[in-house]
Amino acid sequence: MKKIVASLLFIALAYTLVLAQSFKGRLMLNLHNYAPHIPYDFNLPLSGNAFGFTVRTEKISRGRSSDELKTSQLGASLSAHYFFAKNLSAGLNLSGSTLSVRGIFSSFSGSIYTVGPELRGYLPVGWRTYLQASVQMAWGRMLYSDRADMRLRRQSLALGTVFFLRDYLAFNAGVAQGGHRFRGDYEEKETEVSSRGLTFDVGVSLFFR
Repeated sequence: MKKIVASLLFIALAYTLVLAQSFKGRLMLNLHNYAPHIPYDFNLPLSGNAFGFTVRTEKISRGRSSDELKTSQLGASLSAHYFFAKNLSAGLNLSGSTLSVRGIFSSFSGSIYTVGPELRGYLPVGWRTYLQASVQMAWGRMLYSDRADMRLRRQSLALGTVFFLRDYLAFNAGVAQGGHRFRGDYEEKETEVSSRGLTFDVGVSLFFR
């Protein structure tokens, strides 16, 4: 029995090592969620979740007046990587998020987009399973109605698990710690605001030979 278990473990380990070796020289595309931390200073509703997509309604009452705000937010992150070593890939990340708020007395919209480099490392831990660590830097803009045109810088560290459904298709899940720094004119005033937080990171990856 022990020999059978040992043989199965050896086969699983050999499989993951062979798969890891096949990474080198491959191309990879990733589609992930993107949930930016919007500073309170901009008076925008927070996303409400960490998955880059929110639809919600808020009722606000002040004295005899009331308003109903309908909020929708959508964000996504797309990156392309090249494996220059056995378990290491480098690539370019493009992220974007849009926000729309509609009410009786208050309506506004905003968008955020960033672009920057990303580095990922993979460690085989079992059958079709890897631990993944990544670091990312990005620069971009935030456009908020007609009142703000902000430059921003983003940095992120992430740790998660990658599970291969097929040799060319993987599901990713983990957590990311990062933040945004906004600089620019907000309502005709020079403004700088930093925002930081923890989000869940989910997505899929396609591998090409």
